[in-house]
Amino acid sequence: MKLKKVVAAAVFSSVLVGAVSVSAYSGSYTFDIGYQVSGTTKHSLASKSTSTTVSAQSYYHSGNIHPDKDAYSVQLYKNWTTYYTISNLVADNVSVTKQFGTISAGDYTINVTKNGGKADKIIGSGTINQ
Repeated sequence: MKLKKVVAAAVFSSVLVGAVSVSAYSGSYTFDIGYQVSGTTKHSLASKSTSTTVSAQSYYHSGNIHPDKDAYSVQLYKNWTTYYTISNLVADNVSVTKQFGTISAGDYTINVTKNGGKADKIIGSGTINQ
């Protein structure tokens, strides 16, 4: 009877540890752009739900904050047929988390495009999360 309790406890512990040790990915990126930047850092991502948490601010060339806030988009780029884009982000220094959805596994780079003509540039950073 004692052996059954020990075996049951060991099985329960291994199941609990397996459930707790779920792997997650978080890769960072930064950008300082006047129009568009194509990233070079490869992010090796699994086929699962993927999001980005990103924040950016609109600036004059002088480095002062621009009162008008430009829109921008963030793209996970694998190849010319496989990419995922989040549009209508606003460079207003507010951190937001947006979903790309479930992506296909592979190596991706990050492309960021400034979609407005108000500010001279936008500067920001983010993370890719799985």
